[in-house]
Amino acid sequence: MVYEDGFVSTVPIRYGVNIREWDWQKNRGRRGEVYWADAVNVGDLPDAPITFFAYEWANPRLGKVVREVRLHASSGFKNTDGRVLSENAVILRALSLVKSVGVH
Repeated sequence: MVYEDGFVSTVPIRYGVNIREWDWQKNRGRRGEVYWADAVNVGDLPDAPITFFAYEWANPRLGKVVREVRLHASSGFKNTDGRVLSENAVILRALSLVKSVGVH
């Protein structure tokens, strides 16, 4: 995250914690659960279900505006079969903002 004042903060995207493969539903039992994100079904083809993951992040810098979101994929990543992938991609499908309502 890049804030309006130029400060950069990292929000970790961790495999098996808040992200998995897009075809995760196909072999769900073998691949395990995703603990810090909600699975969102975005495709209903029986042979090719598509799943993205919704992860909620709370801005730790209250009052500071996030100006930019940058995504960086890792290198040398191992998939669920233990094979090293030469490339991988992270897709940011949507972004929303929820303003907190103060307790009075």
